[in-house]
Amino acid sequence: MVNKEGKTVSSSTPPLQFCRLMSGRGLSHVFYLAELDYVLTVAFDNKLRIYDNDTKRVVACLENPHECPFTDVTYDRTHHQVFLVDKYGFLFVYDIQKEKSILIHRILTEPLLSITFIRHSDEIAIALKGRVTWWKIVRDTSYQAVSEGHSGPVICVQFSAQSRKDASGSDPLKYVYSASLDNTVRMWDAYDMVCLRTLEEHRSDLASMRFCEAHNVLVTGHDDGTVRLWNLDTSSTINMRKHENTVSCILTAVLKRGEEFVLTGGFDGRVGIWDVRKKSNARPHLVTMFEAHANSEVLCILHDPHKNTIVTAGNDTVIKVWSAGTYELVGQHTGHTEAVMCLTLDANFLFSGSEDTTIRVWDALSKATVSGPAGHRRKKTVIKTLVGHTRPVTGLDMLEETGHLLSCSLDGTLKVWNYTMGACLLQFEHAMEFRCLAYRADHNEALVGTSDDSILVFKLPDESRQVSRATSATQPAPLWDLAAQLAMIAEQDGKQGKRRSIKREASRKLPTLRELEQQLSNKGAVKDDPNIPKYIPNAFARA
Repeated sequence: MVNKEGKTVSSSTPPLQFCRLMSGRGLSHVFYLAELDYVLTVAFDNKLRIYDNDTKRVVACLENPHECPFTDVTYDRTHHQVFLVDKYGFLFVYDIQKEKSILIHRILTEPLLSITFIRHSDEIAIALKGRVTWWKIVRDTSYQAVSEGHSGPVICVQFSAQSRKDASGSDPLKYVYSASLDNTVRMWDAYDMVCLRTLEEHRSDLASMRFCEAHNVLVTGHDDGTVRLWNLDTSSTINMRKHENTVSCILTAVLKRGEEFVLTGGFDGRVGIWDVRKKSNARPHLVTMFEAHANSEVLCILHDPHKNTIVTAGNDTVIKVWSAGTYELVGQHTGHTEAVMCLTLDANFLFSGSEDTTIRVWDALSKATVSGPAGHRRKKTVIKTLVGHTRPVTGLDMLEETGHLLSCSLDGTLKVWNYTMGACLLQFEHAMEFRCLAYRADHNEALVGTSDDSILVFKLPDESRQVSRATSATQPAPLWDLAAQLAMIAEQDGKQGKRRSIKREASRKLPTLRELEQQLSNKGAVKDDPNIPKYIPNAFARA
């Protein structure tokens, strides 16, 4: 160092040293994270890099999959999360501690120019051209995100506890199967959600999937009308094509002689019944196919084992009930104003989710009139309408232990309902659209497939089971459940005298379903609140 007199003097301060950071193109942003001693950079090569300041080595790297640079970056020092945005309207959240991206979501369709994190309110402010938007970060939802697998929207998910034992002969094998628009089917270990196997489809786009446990066969439906059987033991496939358009839904059901059949519905409006057994004298084949919805698309299908009927629904808004023995139409339910997307059953109550954002509860025992003389009034079979979702309902399932209804929607919410009172007991929220749903009873978990590439595993609170048991111990079972059970027994009894006796007994002890509905409405059912927060421990107190 040279002083004012021009003499060289020594200095105890070492000279500055510089390290060239690894980036093929220029940097747009540089951050120093003091609490972690990391240096964070964003470059025009579309990558976020995180460097260890001691070793000057890259410890993490995130590349924008949309092949464009990140427009801005901000950092949450409390949770060690990096927020990035790009010109296509995507928000990225990278968790440094987990060393992975935990969110990639398109929040807007216009370019996101700048982003900043507001620590005291746990919000982010995002600047667009001519305006600023604020977004609240909600962190109290407990779920496991299984994102390292599919690369497209997850359209089907199914939990299966196979009857076959593992190698030690101790426990049944438990797997989760998922199908995606990336044209792959994946088999996951249900214990830790590790992907065990990937089946790739190269001939036609995947549209639906179902695992047939009885025959250890995976069944997939495709856009070209093909139904494909995947033998998981030999990895061989068998193609069967009878649908003329996309195979939109698949179901397995025991229809006769204790044998499990595969039922398919398609955009051609038809339903197919398939025997997938591979016998020495016969290959898997189509048993029969009938037109269920003329000039319409079948979007969902259900089998009612108690009444041995097949229930179908689609974009004509009508739910139709067919005899599983003769395939004749025996009834139908009308009331939805948009396409019916999903169905589920709880004893004698049928549930349907629709693009009109509602869930309807139907009396499955009622003999809805198919046709009749002029002026004949068709019976009204809808019992209740559940309102709470703001976008199409895409999945329904039952919580068997509590009798509650589970639903998911494209609005990114997962709801638990007390359907007899029309009340939403619990709600989970997420930034992604929810495409499909499956319930895992042994762990009390809901598996949800999202519109990006993830499977979310929501742990349902144990309070739901405790409240259900406490309620059943102090209150009698709903009267309309008892009435429905007695009516079903009466209907299925072949002896006329005994049937009349049971009906008289039911009429003496129990009111009609309409009277029960009126009683419930007079008591004042709890209305669903669209502002119900995400899960909190005392959420069930509202029930």
